[in-house]
Amino acid sequence: MLGINNNVTTLGGAQNALNRNQGALENTQERLASGQRINRAADDAAGLVLITQFAAQITGNAQGGRNLSDGISMVQTADAGVSQISDAVQRIRDLSLQSANGTLSDADRAALQTETSALQEQISQTIETTAFNGIPLLTQDSELQIQAGAKAGDSLAVGTRDIQGQLNAFGFDKIDLSTSSDAASALKVLDQSSDYLNGIRGEFGATQNRMDASMRNLEQSNLNTAAAQSRIQDTDYAREIAEQAQSQIRTQTNVAMLAQGNRISAQFVSQLLA
Repeated sequence: MLGINNNVTTLGGAQNALNRNQGALENTQERLASGQRINRAADDAAGLVLITQFAAQITGNAQGGRNLSDGISMVQTADAGVSQISDAVQRIRDLSLQSANGTLSDADRAALQTETSALQEQISQTIETTAFNGIPLLTQDSELQIQAGAKAGDSLAVGTRDIQGQLNAFGFDKIDLSTSSDAASALKVLDQSSDYLNGIRGEFGATQNRMDASMRNLEQSNLNTAAAQSRIQDTDYAREIAEQAQSQIRTQTNVAMLAQGNRISAQFVSQLLA
């Protein structure tokens, strides 16, 4: 049947095509406006899962980098404290060498012992006060875990040391420079103490190098992950603009078809009735 009020075949087809093209045009405009290819789960469900995972990894790695930076500051604080202790131990060793000299009097050695006792107190104070964010670093043998990445297992251990206890185990607290023989005995204790402190500083240096390397690795990982996220999430402007132009042309064509559809049918009926 041919009607003039409603040309169902022509109008229905044109209207469906118009709706499809209008929807595509709206999606394209949304992507151009937001700069994102995926604005809702319906756009790309699998892609949305990936970019969410990438985002969590990027922010987690960024926090891990900040944690490592704090860890480096902590290790540097501990190393600075051990460096001061090592300097004081070296000064006591110089005093011991001086006391071992047979040309000194008892009064001279007493003066050397007074300075040695003051240095021992200074060392004890340094050990007690060397801390980071209220955490003592040189008073006990322990480990502090630094969260160094986005995953639960991405941790790095930083060791703390009971320096006073180990020095006293060597006999550091019993150093006596009142005689030349005592001074000679003190040298052995001081050499052990120096070796021990140098070993600790070596450990701190190695730990800091590991943290530096981990930070560089996190930075590179985040660059690569952000690039992958961008490829999935971000709008390809060249493609979207081309699709926008295509959808606009199709929409304009559909609108013209709807406007002309009934007029063409009505003209055809009029010719039949003439």
